[in-house]
Amino acid sequence: MNRMFNNLSVARKLLALPLIVVVSMAGLVALAYVGFARQSAATDDLYNNRFIGYQNCSRVVNDVNVVHRNIYKVLGLAAANADASIIEKLATEQLAALDATQKFATELLAQESLLDEERALLGSAVEKLAPYRDQAAMTLDMAQTDFSVALTFMVGADTSFQTLHEDLSALQALEDKLGRENHAGLKSGFRVMLVTFILVAAVIGVFSQWPSYQHLAPDKALVKLSFSHQGERLGECLEQSLEELAKLPPNMRAPTRCPRERSPVTVEIDIDGALAHRQIAQPSGLSSDGASAVYHRLEVPAGNHRVGVRLKDNARSAGFDYTLEQDVTLAPAEILVIDFDSEHKRITLQ
Repeated sequence: MNRMFNNLSVARKLLALPLIVVVSMAGLVALAYVGFARQSAATDDLYNNRFIGYQNCSRVVNDVNVVHRNIYKVLGLAAANADASIIEKLATEQLAALDATQKFATELLAQESLLDEERALLGSAVEKLAPYRDQAAMTLDMAQTDFSVALTFMVGADTSFQTLHEDLSALQALEDKLGRENHAGLKSGFRVMLVTFILVAAVIGVFSQWPSYQHLAPDKALVKLSFSHQGERLGECLEQSLEELAKLPPNMRAPTRCPRERSPVTVEIDIDGALAHRQIAQPSGLSSDGASAVYHRLEVPAGNHRVGVRLKDNARSAGFDYTLEQDVTLAPAEILVIDFDSEHKRITLQ
């Protein structure tokens, strides 16, 4: 891994590192978004469905329990020969409370957010509310006229209440179970997010230290060929006669006509008499009339070397146009740059 990274060109290294950072950050943002979205959905479900669902279920259970207890209170008042208006008022309030509870439970049953288990238990309870209400109404009605008959009807009311209470208790237990499961899922999701962030931080920490970048081996030096140079024209410039100039538009009447294309630049490097590198750099531009860019790096052992450089920038000439041979002493990790001075037309070693 280190060797592969070290062998990359400078341009690729400069592109690779920001790309790794961008990809890592994009992955972290995506993970954070998914994690927070799930946490938000779980929190909403915990409140809007589980908490509210348990609260609504508890309301129905409490209302039915209060009504059933007050029916016994009505019977107690009737047995004590209490004022008829008090008994009638209390009895009317119980029937009204049962009607309100039945309406509320029916509205809950119509909600689309209910799970199948919730809908089944709540539907069963709603179906049992009607017969219980009928039994309660007969008991309350007879309490004011015939106490013994009212007690007989109360047996049926108790039976209806017990079956209704079983469904409501099961529904309440289900809501409690769903709430606990949702809460456990919320905690589990938080732990997953925490572990994910720790892993991402660990990966970033590892890659911030590894792979370690080593510019050069301890016993190596670097010979770097790097310059941009415009080759000579491929063809000679021609003098235009007066007749030829007269045929051209005024803005194109130059005394000489030169081809745009430039010669490629050829470079050879010898290290200690052996050819180490040869490169032909084509001219840039759509019309091949721009400069040729030359770049190459050679790792060599530190110490004394004889460096020979040859450059050709004219395709119409024979051999190389510029040459240089020079003895150099390179210290470990030293960089020798081979350049071309276009102004003075010479090869330089720096």
